Amino acid sequence: MKRQLPAMTEQVLRGNKESLALEVKADLNTVFDIARHHCERMDGSGYPDGLRGYEISFAARLVGLADVLDTLLNHNLTSPKQSVEKAGRLIRKSGIALFGSDVIACFEQRQSDIYELYLNYRQRVESWA
Repeated sequence: MKRQLPAMTEQVLRGNKESLALEVKADLNTVFDIARHHCERMDGSGYPDGLRGYEISFAARLVGLADVLDTLLNHNLTSPKQSVEKAGRLIRKSGIALFGSDVIACFEQRQSDIYELYLNYRQRVESWA
């Protein structure tokens, strides 16, 4: 059974579409596509519509990778450096099958910037405690 995008999420997006369009200066269809399809995967294992391959937009696949990366980095109980190393290994191992080679190429081009941003964030958060 396929999981469905919560109806509340789509209602909130549709109810605020004018504000969203002004804020992101993007085509609303792109915004809705990203919200609905960022959990779809190239191999067809995602949800809610069971899309596969390039049926999934580049934008949705890119946000999907960011979502997974955020989960890998922020829900890992190891040190920040170990979190980065583990996330990198997992993305390299299965990223193309899940997100496509074009999305992984973008990730690899900016990987050091992404990790530096994450490590600086973790350092700030830990200094608050």
